[in-house]
Amino acid sequence: MDVKWDTIPAGGDVEAMRQWSKTAYHEYNHKPQCTPLRKPVPVVTSNVTVCYDDAETFGIRVYDPSDGHESDPRPVLIMYHGGGWIHSDPTCDEGL
Repeated sequence: MDVKWDTIPAGGDVEAMRQWSKTAYHEYNHKPQCTPLRKPVPVVTSNVTVCYDDAETFGIRVYDPSDGHESDPRPVLIMYHGGGWIHSDPTCDEGL
């Protein structure tokens, strides 16, 4: 991994950390360092708003493979992104 760790902003500057994350951190090769067992399939991405407690909402991103087997049962993977929007963002794992 060729991340320039020595360029991380010091002093708790949140805006500087966000900028570093978008440039120095996100520029490294995000592709998994392994050999895929199958060839990739096309994926349809959609953003969905989930409502709870009558007025609260949060967003989820759904990745739906469009490989001709849409009606077949599929396993589900749920990934929670934390980090307070400082270290990376939900798109950092899209290549997986």
